[in-house]
Amino acid sequence: MTVRDIYSGGLIAGLSYTEMRHMLPGFILDMALMRADYDSKINWGKPLRRMAGAGEE
Repeated sequence: MTVRDIYSGGLIAGLSYTEMRHMLPGFILDMALMRADYDSKINWGKPLRRMAGAGEE
């Protein structure tokens, strides 16, 4: 894993470059993973409810 991969993951997580300079690389990557998990739950919540027949507007 390169420094570039770590910083790109931090940017995906919404961290600034200054914040990332004071964090451990593993924590930055964990934050990116948490953000990706959150985004997938938000984006797939409505389609799953529609497929189940609930949440129709």
